[in-house]
Amino acid sequence: MCRSLRCKSGFDRPGPSFRASCSGMNFHPHVSPQLKGKSDLTSLNPAKPWPRRPWQPLMRLTDVVNLDVEAMVSDAAAHGVDCLIVSAGGFTAWYPTQLSCQRRNPYMTGDFLGEVVAAAKRHGLQVYGRMDISKGYVEWYQQHPDWYAVDADGTPIRYWELHETCFTGPYFQEYNLQIIDELLTNYPLDGLFYNFYLLQSCHCERCQEVVQTAIGQRVPTGSRLDPTYERWRHQALADYTARIRNRIHHHRPEARLMVYHHLQKGWDPRLMADAVDIWTAQASSPLLRNPLDPQPAWLYWIGEEVQKGQVLKPGVPPMLWLSYSEMFASRRVLQPADRLVTHIAQGAAYGASVCPSLNGVPGRQEDPRPLQAVAAKQHELERLAPFLEKTTVPTRVALVYSPDSFWFGPDQGEPGGRKHGHLPEFRGLYAALIDSRYPFDVLIGGTLNAPTLQRYAVVILPALHCLTDADALALDRWVRDGGCLMATADTGVANADGHPRTRPAAPVFAPLPGEAQSATGGYLRIADPALRAALGGSSLIALESAFLPLSIQGAHTDLCLLGPFRNNAPEFTFWEGGTVGPPGLVHQHFGQGHSIRLPWYIGGLYNTAAIPEYPVLLGWLLEQVTGPSPIMTNAPPSVQVVLREQHRPSGTRWLVHLINNTAAAERPLLSTVVLPPVTVRVRCPARRVYLAVADHEARATRDGEWISVRTGSLFQHELLVLE
Repeated sequence: MCRSLRCKSGFDRPGPSFRASCSGMNFHPHVSPQLKGKSDLTSLNPAKPWPRRPWQPLMRLTDVVNLDVEAMVSDAAAHGVDCLIVSAGGFTAWYPTQLSCQRRNPYMTGDFLGEVVAAAKRHGLQVYGRMDISKGYVEWYQQHPDWYAVDADGTPIRYWELHETCFTGPYFQEYNLQIIDELLTNYPLDGLFYNFYLLQSCHCERCQEVVQTAIGQRVPTGSRLDPTYERWRHQALADYTARIRNRIHHHRPEARLMVYHHLQKGWDPRLMADAVDIWTAQASSPLLRNPLDPQPAWLYWIGEEVQKGQVLKPGVPPMLWLSYSEMFASRRVLQPADRLVTHIAQGAAYGASVCPSLNGVPGRQEDPRPLQAVAAKQHELERLAPFLEKTTVPTRVALVYSPDSFWFGPDQGEPGGRKHGHLPEFRGLYAALIDSRYPFDVLIGGTLNAPTLQRYAVVILPALHCLTDADALALDRWVRDGGCLMATADTGVANADGHPRTRPAAPVFAPLPGEAQSATGGYLRIADPALRAALGGSSLIALESAFLPLSIQGAHTDLCLLGPFRNNAPEFTFWEGGTVGPPGLVHQHFGQGHSIRLPWYIGGLYNTAAIPEYPVLLGWLLEQVTGPSPIMTNAPPSVQVVLREQHRPSGTRWLVHLINNTAAAERPLLSTVVLPPVTVRVRCPARRVYLAVADHEARATRDGEWISVRTGSLFQHELLVLE
């Protein structure tokens, strides 16, 4: 039973095991994954397959009434599913628990979890138990106030109509482990999945004491993120997660742990990836998002999260969560089928396990419209499985995502609402690379080193405001050895914690850019004739961005600033003589390599307004360094092209995914527009092409280093297999 010790205050306090766990919350400032040792955890059974086509039914309490579990599991298997993630424990137990810290589902008369596990094993499906210890019932607060987090005023923190639990409290530190013990002693689960998993910032006296002891200060109350406190949160949550994983492996060495939070609040992905067995992330795109934590619409969100996960936890397919819901707050109406299928295709193209989360069970849906199309796609992915696993990107270009810049730069950990920040700059350049048809990898800031960097000819830093000293030195050495560094906007102006630098972190980042000034109403004038030709003869690029002037003696410069023109009446938008402002492109040599600096927010502008000249400029700069892109097509920009490579004993296979995002203009993707046949050219030695979705060979022609193929009509997704 869940026990607690009564203290003089009248609050329930956990027993000695909790005190021991709190004393283990050591604070390690500025620990990078290269320096922090790997967790000493039980190794997994390498023969056990990873979940590839999982499905998560988000059960209502009442769904268990008269539920035919065998039919539910059989239906999942018939839909091509290989893994079920079903409700198990936490604030609601979906099995006959003997622990008082869980409330049994009041509508359950038997053992829902036990029936699911038994049926799944008969059908050859894996089962993960879904856990939620992040929240508890409001009425429990009167009995156990020390289970719950409070704000600076002492008010319990609520999410929807539930109280959020306190990380240092007994529910996290003691009772969760008892639930794990009970579950894994009684059920042969393949793993556990923790929903809404976070270290909520809590101001209770217990948290104040723990934080004061760890970092010498109390829990901050300001609106800006405090780096010292945030890094304590990151380390404490990662250490606790490793503790959960150890507990799971103690019971079932082959079982796996997954954790999830839609905003990854209080997470350092570099530490968390080390503590879990499978990296997970949200890439849900309902038409109307979570009203409590709104996030901007982002067409390539799925690919972004997969590429991050693949570098954070190499060799393990990331798990991506997709919501079926059309509106997050109105869960029961489902998204259009074309939209869901296209998102699933994008995840599969990058190598992820995509998990659609359906509210309820298929046979009881008020809105069953997309289910058949999703089932058909799952079966198709099952057939295409040999072409989807263990693939990599054939590229010499890398784009860096910086968690430090996202937390402690202008973004301040918020995913939307800013034009000038690291995340919008990263996403804009991510989209521009896709639209310029250059394949690329994603790297994670704070983990850069020589073996990683030497794989690339170009590394792009998108407004990487917070640059670690170690990354700066590694990049400087890599450039001097022949690399090309491309940096935009305010890259390198602050250290890892967001404190402004007074001098550059390394010579390649000298000088620091000047103070930002508004360039709204200005232009960038193109001097290079080749760049003018690439832009169809235009000598100007429009600009509406903060501009950070650079002054470098002896560097090659272009894209000099004209204006900005405060009086935008047509009679006054002219310039006289040769008067120009600072350059918007600075090219400088260092040793055998060079740097290209764009001291403005090219990515942020492309992210918000899709200025068409920007991917052309980016592609032109890349071509000067790496040569033409290895893939070309006459498909419109609305077709996402994903190039992957698969190395086999019999030889290399090249894979080209065509993901059709074409839809009605000025609207989200609701119904896919079928496109006429498109031509694709790939620079590789392949001789034959198989259209895997259409399931037939295609006629291909060779032209020197290139092979060309023409597809049939393009609906949602096609996969070209070149051998």
